[in-house]
Amino acid sequence: MENLLLSAEVVVPLLLLMLVGYIVRRTGLMDAAAFAMCNRLVFYVALPCLCAVSLYESDLANVEGAGGCLLFCVAGITVSFLLALLLVPRFCSAPPRRGVIAQGAVRANDAIFGLAVAGALVPQQEMQVVLLSVSVSIPLFNLCGVTALELNRGGRVGVRVFARKILTNPIIIGCAVGALLNLCGVRLPGMLLSPMRSLSGLCTPLAFLVIGGTLRFSAMQQDRAAIVWTTLIKLVLLPAVMLVLALLLDFSPAAVITVLAVFGAPTALSSFPLACELGGDERLAGEIVAVTSVCSIVTMFLFIFILKQLGGI
Repeated sequence: MENLLLSAEVVVPLLLLMLVGYIVRRTGLMDAAAFAMCNRLVFYVALPCLCAVSLYESDLANVEGAGGCLLFCVAGITVSFLLALLLVPRFCSAPPRRGVIAQGAVRANDAIFGLAVAGALVPQQEMQVVLLSVSVSIPLFNLCGVTALELNRGGRVGVRVFARKILTNPIIIGCAVGALLNLCGVRLPGMLLSPMRSLSGLCTPLAFLVIGGTLRFSAMQQDRAAIVWTTLIKLVLLPAVMLVLALLLDFSPAAVITVLAVFGAPTALSSFPLACELGGDERLAGEIVAVTSVCSIVTMFLFIFILKQLGGI
């Protein structure tokens, strides 16, 4: 019961934020244009600040004891993303939907949801492996998301144009700035770091308000198959495979929980503003974030219960 309450304490506030956004739209306090502007604020300001601050404040230089888990997570994200790029087009013919489904099935909200769950299960002195793996996953997940959407925007994209779009993406820039400052040992003055933290704090509430404000429950029926399959892959198949491999490799309990945090968390909320900006099916992207966030209460509880029964954590 504690594990179920733990997951609920993380997810329910996010669901309430979506509900507020939905009510705001239904009551006419904000229209579609206003939500679109808020979404651009998330994409170009709040989310890059969140990535930069997260990487800046992480201990990226200390990989002792975390190398194996770190490499495992990087390899798992890369392989699962490549498989998604190869397999999704076989079942989906619409390019805007292909990119959204590919990133929705792989990209995880580990920085918010995953860390919250891991923090309640891993002793503080062992949190380094979790923090390091999640910090490295942030830019990798973002790179995968940008790549999936750019490759499926329609038409042909030259290598130079594609590389430029990757390198000029504000989320990728935020990750690069944070990592560079961290590894170079640059310490930002409080007058700069404080507003960056404040802006990064806008990311989660504002993004979920926008998702709630743009949801159309009547349209979910049309996207039912895509939502169901993406949710099953994201919350059941992918984390199950990765956890089995982690147990076979005899990972420590902290490393197993890290794998659960990175691969078992719901679809990243940042996948929604990214889809809006890069020509993806924004309605489907928002629906995937909303549905996986709700369903993750059950799946995370089940995975934690099973791992405890098996003695894996």
